[in-house]
Amino acid sequence: MLLQSADCGTQLCEEHGHIGFNSSRSSTFSGTSDELVKFFGIARWEGHQANESIGIGDLRFPSVPFLLADYIVPLGWLHWYYDYDGVLGLSPQSPAWIAMQESGLLEENIIGLKFPSGPIDAELAGHRDDGELVLGGISPDFSSAPFTDLPLAGGDSALWWATPLQSLSVLNKSIVQPFPLPEGQLAGFVSADPFITLPAPLAEALMGQVWPNATGISAGFPHFPCEMRDSLVDVIVSLGEGDLIWNLTISPYDYSVHVVNRARDIDNCLMVTYPGEYNNIVLGWPILRRFYTVFDNGRKLIRCKPSQPSSLLLAEPYLLTKMTVTPKPDID
Repeated sequence: MLLQSADCGTQLCEEHGHIGFNSSRSSTFSGTSDELVKFFGIARWEGHQANESIGIGDLRFPSVPFLLADYIVPLGWLHWYYDYDGVLGLSPQSPAWIAMQESGLLEENIIGLKFPSGPIDAELAGHRDDGELVLGGISPDFSSAPFTDLPLAGGDSALWWATPLQSLSVLNKSIVQPFPLPEGQLAGFVSADPFITLPAPLAEALMGQVWPNATGISAGFPHFPCEMRDSLVDVIVSLGEGDLIWNLTISPYDYSVHVVNRARDIDNCLMVTYPGEYNNIVLGWPILRRFYTVFDNGRKLIRCKPSQPSSLLLAEPYLLTKMTVTPKPDID
């Protein structure tokens, strides 16, 4: 759990209408001198550990530990700390989630998550359905539906919602090409990540498909004509272990986003695959939007059921620039 302090004076803290938390106005706040550093949204959050009561709906959880940040800076030219002042972390070992489970107020130690459907753009919010977060239960819309179950990697000691990654393959028309992976890799289900993070060679190969026809670039990601998506490759991800195995197809309609351009009648798409430093993968917004996902801490499962179409829309980013791209050779 991260919260910006009202005393933070960095550029990120002063942009996007951030107000920050004024601890002097709270009767339940308790600060400490313990220094903490966390990383979220490709930004560095520095401050001190504190404790505060938090409320979600009608439930109140006292004395939840969190980082009160008075220094927040981006780690590079890309970050996503915009229209929010803090983060309520709900990973298996997060202090907030542990406090909720230990309170005895939840019927079950599970989290149900449904992402919004429709455009990823505040200006088009009226054209999408709201998402839904259920603590301690499952949405009635999905309670009787069959789920695909995956084992939680790490069990009681799991640090994040992840399952074993068995294999990665590229499906090009009818040809399947395995992508080499060392043993012990994981696939994380991360609601805070707007990308699909893949091993760098594979992510670069996917982007290499469209570079020769790129029409622009946003924060290092190429734009390309959406009509190309039908000719791009699929990625087959084998998840789980033992009797709980799931072969998930990541299509070009998952790893690219249809960009809405109001100024010009241009039908273009933006790649949203991100090259990771390791061979673990992260299934972020583009995948989680396809499913109703249940994070079951009691049975140590991640449970998924198809929820909505995977095609995404995005307002044209302000970082878009026209460019002339020299074709690059194919990347195996």
